[in-house]
Amino acid sequence: SMPTLGSIMESKSAPKEITGTAEEIYKIGDSRMNTGNYKVAIAYFEEVDRQHPYSPLARRAIVMAAYAHYKNGSFPEAIAGAKRYVTLHPGTKE
Repeated sequence: SMPTLGSIMESKSAPKEITGTAEEIYKIGDSRMNTGNYKVAIAYFEEVDRQHPYSPLARRAIVMAAYAHYKNGSFPEAIAGAKRYVTLHPGTKE
């Protein structure tokens, strides 16, 4: 049976297969951030960027993935994510 969005939102580990709209995937990543589950949040934010690179949310997801790495204590990854954002989006206000 297909897992419901609710059960996915509650689970602690990153699923094998992340599917959905940019909004759905981002929302789950965001809920993981709020519960301090940074590793799983990173997986979701990176999937938004990977699967939906032209979505307006992809930009924010790159920033959020970098922030989640930072909160998780993964500083090199946080810095790499921030640099990637600046490379992809030079001259943005964020």
